[in-house]
Amino acid sequence: LLAMTAIVLPVLPDRTVDPWGTLNPHAIWLATILIGAVSYAGYVAVKVIGRSKGTLAAGAPGGPAPPTAVTLTNARRAAEFPEATRFLAAGTAVAGAVSILRALAIALLLRPSFAGTLAVPLAATAAGFLVAAALAARDGVKDGEGAEMPLENPFEPMTAIRFGLFLAAVLAASKILADNAGAAGYLAFAAASGLADVDAVVVSAGRLAGTGIAEDIAGLAILTAVGANIVAKAVYAVAVGGWVHGRIVVSASAMALAAGYAGAVFGG
Repeated sequence: LLAMTAIVLPVLPDRTVDPWGTLNPHAIWLATILIGAVSYAGYVAVKVIGRSKGTLAAGAPGGPAPPTAVTLTNARRAAEFPEATRFLAAGTAVAGAVSILRALAIALLLRPSFAGTLAVPLAATAAGFLVAAALAARDGVKDGEGAEMPLENPFEPMTAIRFGLFLAAVLAASKILADNAGAAGYLAFAAASGLADVDAVVVSAGRLAGTGIAEDIAGLAILTAVGANIVAKAVYAVAVGGWVHGRIVVSASAMALAAGYAGAVFGG
């Protein structure tokens, strides 16, 4: 991480280098570094708090990989350590909540006017995940869960690099689709991208809003990506972690989506 910051970042051009005026290598690499660095907060939390409770904390930063990676990692662990499945599902729900709040924060930093469209539904969705996480963790405590699981360094340089490449691809594709396929094409692309990652769509929508696409369409693209990502992660949890683990994640996802829909309806 230090080499990525001190050696690579200074030599990258701080200007767009593509024909569409979208890809800034310095900005993309900086985003990759920042997201990667945050993963260490979860690593330290597990070291300080302990591995059972730390499972919840470790899910929060999400690491340099897309939020989907936390779901897949916890699902694999649940298959290997079924005695800790509720804590792992709770960690997945916490990661879901934090990834949504992170997406909201990024969106508002890029374009504060997104607040009217995104703030209530995304905050409500995150709250639904947190309630579900608390319920799953409570049940885990009742059943005496919290096995000592192997602790691994959460930062993988190649994962961070892949995220940077994915972000660049999403930015370029978003610009091309916005210019040539209109709102429908961009929303379809946001849904497809959301199956793997939300942050890249948020950055794309924030940069294109008001220029390449209308601001309300950009906000809708973010909500579409978030919804698609939640559904996809629930499917991944069942497929990789089994039904016992997966049904908890599915329930948490349903609670989050219902809360987000209610927030969108009653929040205007």
